[in-house]
Formats: sequence, C-alpha cells, structure tokens
Amino acid sequence: MQKAVELKVKGLTLRGMLHVPEQKRKKFPFVAMYHGFTGDKMEEAFKFVECSRILAKAGIGSVRFDFGGSGESDGLFENMTLLSEIDEARAIYTYMSKLSCADPANLFIMGHSLGGFISSIIAPDAPRLKGAVLWAPAIREGIEYIGNLWKTKPRDKNNSIDLDGLRLGRGYYDSRITFLKLYGNPFRKAAEFAGQVLIIHGAKDETVPVTTGKELKKWYGRPTALLKIIKGADHGFSRLQWKEALIETTVAFIKKWCRH
Repeated sequence: MQKAVELKVKGLTLRGMLHVPEQKRKKFPFVAMYHGFTGDKMEEAFKFVECSRILAKAGIGSVRFDFGGSGESDGLFENMTLLSEIDEARAIYTYMSKLSCADPANLFIMGHSLGGFISSIIAPDAPRLKGAVLWAPAIREGIEYIGNLWKTKPRDKNNSIDLDGLRLGRGYYDSRITFLKLYGNPFRKAAEFAGQVLIIHGAKDETVPVTTGKELKKWYGRPTALLKIIKGADHGFSRLQWKEALIETTVAFIKKWCRH
C-alpha cells in the first residue's frame, strides 16, 4: 500500500509518501528516507521510489518526505537551513516511530548527500534506532560547500544567490556557524551513534569525494560500520548498474539487521 501523507513541522506542512507492505502482519520494519540538497522525496532517477517499493516487497515499510521549501512541501527553498532540515528530519523520524504499523524494534534511517549528513547527525539521539544507511553523505561538504558558494556567487537585492534557478538565502550560510556551535565536529557527532551503519559511496564522486566516506568510517571505528564503494559511480549513482548496486546493497543491509 502506498499513500500520500502530511506532517506539520513548525508551521509548515511537509508532504510525503508512506509505503506499507501488503503482507498480513500488524507491524513491519520501517525506514525514513531523507533526500539531498535541492532534491525531493523521489530523488534523481526515482531512486527513493524504487527503493521504497523493493523494500515493501521484502516486508519493510518506508516513509519519505520533501523537506520544507523542497518538492511539494510548504515553504520557500530560500528559507531552508541546515538546522531547519535537522529539525524536520527528527520530526519525520518521530512520525515514523509512532505509526501503528511500524515495529519499534526495527527502525532505520537513510539519506543521500545532505540527507546522509543529516541522517548521521540525528542518529545518535534517535530513540530505538537500529541502523543508518548513508548514501554519499556530505559530512564536510554540507558545511564547506555552501560557504564556498556564498563567497563566490553574486548576491541579488534580497541578499540571496541564484543556485541553478533556486534562490538560496543567507539563512543556510549562517546556520552552518550555529551548527558548529551546537554539535562541534560533525564526524565526531556522527560517531556517537552505536547502531549499525552502512556508508555507500561512488568511487568517482566529484561532489562528495569518496575520501569523506572513508574518513567517516574511521570515525565510527568499529567493524559494524561498513563502507561499500561502487566502482566508477558518481555522486548521483546515475547509471543503471550503479543505481541497482546502490539499492541492492541498501535492501540487503536492512534485511540483515531486521529482527523478525
């Protein structure tokens, strides 16, 4: 079963999609999916949609929302910040964990790029979280990339920059500083999570270099934090063979750690 759902977070209505397996059980393992910067709940080449449907066939539910200002959710993209998306990600996880069909012993999160960064930050404090799957997580780039953009791109009369047809406001730039004051080193914060971790990275990723994934694995510092490098893949896993490997590895990991 797939249906549209809504969630109110700090005055904004976030719009998403809920996938519940058709099997005759009362509760299922569940995954919350977080999209990347300028992305949406489907992700490029519909990767999230495909992953949700494959998970459902395996008896695993999922929920995927557009962050505020993205996709079909309320708000303007220019008002989104790093901290607003962290708050929304936490609210989405809480929403998932309270679903009557969600098994509280088998809860997972998954994110791509900035969504992977956000997943890694909320994981240590997410109650009963079993595991996290991080696709090319922008741990360093989520802070440094925007800083570089702000310094190099011209600003309009609203003190915003034109980001490929989207207006990005000053708020995100400023939220980077607040983030560092609240959380410190993002790698260290991510490493506080004691659950199961799978990092998947493209070997030819030029947006978030594979060295970021390797560094994050070192910070986790335990055998249960896995790093899968997909040969030749770019940041968006934009060929069929890369996308198939990405989703297959993700689904296998979640199935492995589900306790039925």
